[in-house]
Amino acid sequence: MPKTIVNVLAVGILLLGIARARAADAPASQPATSQPTATLEAKQTEELTAAKDKVVKVTGTISRAGWSPRGTVFFINFEGVGRDGFSAVVPKDNKDAIAKFGEDGADLVGKPVEITGTIIMYKGRSGPEKPEIEVKSADQIKITGGDAAATKPAEPPAETPGKTPGQ
Repeated sequence: MPKTIVNVLAVGILLLGIARARAADAPASQPATSQPTATLEAKQTEELTAAKDKVVKVTGTISRAGWSPRGTVFFINFEGVGRDGFSAVVPKDNKDAIAKFGEDGADLVGKPVEITGTIIMYKGRSGPEKPEIEVKSADQIKITGGDAAATKPAEPPAETPGKTPGQ
């Protein structure tokens, strides 16, 4: 009988070791810019809430963009979305993610965008939880539509020989 107990314990320890080894080999989490499982509009609050912990692409036109009063978080808000709806946030440590969009991200306002990332739920001081994407890198934000060229600096107009500028 004691041999049976020892054998059972040995098998149990072996299986536990195998399970731990497999867990160590599995990726801890998906990167924020992995392939999105869905494309949703920023105003689809219920659908975005249901997509918690999933990587999605969110589309919409930016209505406001700016730093919090303490300067710790950059908020990206969308047209047609209330205070309890979706927003994208950029922590101060990731401010380089918005650097290509002008001083304090000002070039984003009024632009149609796609923001890709994992939906997280944020619970502020008051109100219900709301869906957000935390932007960690510039490749998560893409200006779409006719304003896509706005992410590049404007080039001066080409000079035409024999003409003065403005003619």
